[in-house]
Amino acid sequence: MSEHFLKKTKVEKDQLVSVHDVPVVEQFESLKAAIAARAGAEAARIFAEPFVNWGNDVSGSTVSWYGDVPGNAQRLSGLDPDRRAEAEERLTRALGQVRALLGDPEIGKLVAGALSIPSPEDILVVGSRPLITNWGMRPAGAVAGESADNEHFAATLGKYLPLGAAPVLFATDVLDAPPASGAAAASQAAGMQPASAASAAQPSDVRPQAVVGGDGSGGSVPPQDRGDGGADDDAPRGSGRALIWPVAVLAVVLAIVAAWLLLPGTRLFPTDGRAAERALDDSSLDLVRQLNADLAERERVLQAALDGAVCMPDGSLVLPDGRLPDGLLPPPRDASISPTETGRGEVIREGRSDAVAPPDPTRIAVPEAPRPNGSLAEEKLGEDDSAQQQNLVEVVEERTVLVIARNGEGLGVGTGFFIAPDLVATNHHVIEAALKGGSVLVSNGALAELHPAEVVTSDGPFADTLADFALLRVPGVSSPYFSVAAGDRTLKLQNV
Repeated sequence: MSEHFLKKTKVEKDQLVSVHDVPVVEQFESLKAAIAARAGAEAARIFAEPFVNWGNDVSGSTVSWYGDVPGNAQRLSGLDPDRRAEAEERLTRALGQVRALLGDPEIGKLVAGALSIPSPEDILVVGSRPLITNWGMRPAGAVAGESADNEHFAATLGKYLPLGAAPVLFATDVLDAPPASGAAAASQAAGMQPASAASAAQPSDVRPQAVVGGDGSGGSVPPQDRGDGGADDDAPRGSGRALIWPVAVLAVVLAIVAAWLLLPGTRLFPTDGRAAERALDDSSLDLVRQLNADLAERERVLQAALDGAVCMPDGSLVLPDGRLPDGLLPPPRDASISPTETGRGEVIREGRSDAVAPPDPTRIAVPEAPRPNGSLAEEKLGEDDSAQQQNLVEVVEERTVLVIARNGEGLGVGTGFFIAPDLVATNHHVIEAALKGGSVLVSNGALAELHPAEVVTSDGPFADTLADFALLRVPGVSSPYFSVAAGDRTLKLQNV
């Protein structure tokens, strides 16, 4: 199972190419297994793994695409010439291996349907590995037709897999059959002879009605001109009546089974726990076992922390090292003793990095919170420095804002945060409504009222740009802000 997210696509059901009345995108496992077995694993890996969500009456259908290669996905069209040439060479080689499967009687249609993508921009590259997304789909609003399909394929995957006709003409079974010329072209593209393509397009149990004329010449005679009402001389007499009794017996058997299932107490589902366990695939069982192991380890850590702990009259739990489970010292209990005398303070920042529970954010001091004038929260603004310290909740609240974007058609609501006295970072999808002739407003508890904001720049939507960011300017506002870290190494897996 692929686990590296690539992109998410909104789809209409009429975009999906179907084979045997099932969307090709829902037959990924069969497609991947068949290509891997007959063309090699490398060829199978160019098709990204889909996760289909059919949505509901409120939200539409979407397909999320995943790859098996870690790293940032980029569009093939956006790469520098050297990287693009390398990726195109790998894509051409892989599609060349897939080409031989187009004429396969078992999976030819499935493979052909997968070679339909809405746009060249659906070809992504991670590292040097090409990955095809949105496969098994037509462009939104496209009109199906032989000429249009051929032109579209030539502009997408046809650049890397030259064929005489679009494979989708041969693949789909939900469209009208293409004209004879199109069928012939499609069969040649799949490596099939015209005769075999014609036979594949006809039901196997249809035989031509041909007789030999009295002069020995071959001719096709319509049934009404044969003088026998169209009956086949080779068919046994009474065969129609002979087929009735098996159908009757089958109907009786089905009726008995249905009656048995309706009887009270009939067990329709197994009660044996082992049978239910066998119904789960191995990967699901591994995930459950890992989760249970993690929970057992967490229970062990918590129990070890509780050993020797003391519950105080105020309800707080003090561990043997004198700290609370969150790793911080408890507040002073004697009101006559000042925080300075105890060395603990009302707001404590010193704590254990291996605490067994997350700390209370109101008891975490933020010693260096940037202010609009360049000062810090701990700089002396009065005689009592401790009174100027802010806890984590206060810092977050005064630097985070509500963002409202509106126009005549809709309203977008989200959050953002100050990264400079008058600059707010937010998401493109939050302010998207305002980009169509609307306005943006921001506010928080410190600002006290709604302030108009300007969209400085944005990057999105995610489905098109693989990004979802926007930068707003709030004129006339000078707010505390977060400093943006620009480290020289990754922060993944680091403590926050």
